[in-house]
Amino acid sequence: MRRSDLFISSYNRIEQDFLLLPQYIYFCDSQLEVYSPIICDLIIRCGTEIESLYKELYRIKISTKFPEKIGVMISELNRSLNLESLVLVLKNYSFNFKNTQSIRPFSYINKSDEDFYHVFCCLKHDRLVNFHKATLKVLMLSLGALYILNQYLLDEKILLENSFFGEKIPVTISPSTNVFAVPVYSEISDKVQNCLDTAQRDDVVSTNTLKQIEGRVFSRTSARVSSFKKEECLYKSEYTPGYAAKIKAFSKNMEDKYHSKTMATALLGDDKDTEELLAQNGPGVLNDIVATMELVAERNRIQIVLNLPEQGD
Repeated sequence: MRRSDLFISSYNRIEQDFLLLPQYIYFCDSQLEVYSPIICDLIIRCGTEIESLYKELYRIKISTKFPEKIGVMISELNRSLNLESLVLVLKNYSFNFKNTQSIRPFSYINKSDEDFYHVFCCLKHDRLVNFHKATLKVLMLSLGALYILNQYLLDEKILLENSFFGEKIPVTISPSTNVFAVPVYSEISDKVQNCLDTAQRDDVVSTNTLKQIEGRVFSRTSARVSSFKKEECLYKSEYTPGYAAKIKAFSKNMEDKYHSKTMATALLGDDKDTEELLAQNGPGVLNDIVATMELVAERNRIQIVLNLPEQGD
């Protein structure tokens, strides 16, 4: 058994027990501060797993030599993986939250009531005195943190099935969980959204016109409206390595053939239409258009992967 399988198996068992709670507690905003022995037990189970995952990820991502204090290890992992910015959306039919639609498990002030690891340590060392800290809110933050750390250890790649008209890249996905939806960063969506935001900010067009443009753009492309920033997304979409290599080779071949990068990108779906291509290059270009269509239609060209911070971020 892989180490990652061992950890995600433990997460799944904890999540299953967590999802039994709505039978006894109404999951709404006013209940976030409720505490109980069962919640306390789940927080401690989460904390134990989180502690082990911190060490496992530190060993893999940073160094096999651990710092003397676990707080240093946690801080280094937070910086390395940009944990503080990550968002999880709460998504389950038994949830009735209005103000708490999402959580940021790692965005907390040290030793505050939202510092799930600090609460875990308090409960572990003196449960009776700190029992009131074992709240539903802390449990959700603990479970969210445990889920995120497991995803970094699993490092899964999720292939999207492609159609001729392009992938429908999801705004959120929920791998290995029935509690959370994970935001997905899409560069295409980001670029389109930035253009629309700029037009709105600069009053280039009216609000009604902007809405019409937005509807047209998002209905004709694989882009989807997302309210999440790049640094908030645990996952991102990208070309698979094999398909990226094919695109690069195809573009180079077309550029050499037509002596124009513009023509090469036009074949891959730029603004130039078929008539203009035919007018400039004759009927022989049809073979290249067919080759382009075959390349675009290839299945599994897009994958969802961890949105790891780039060096220098």
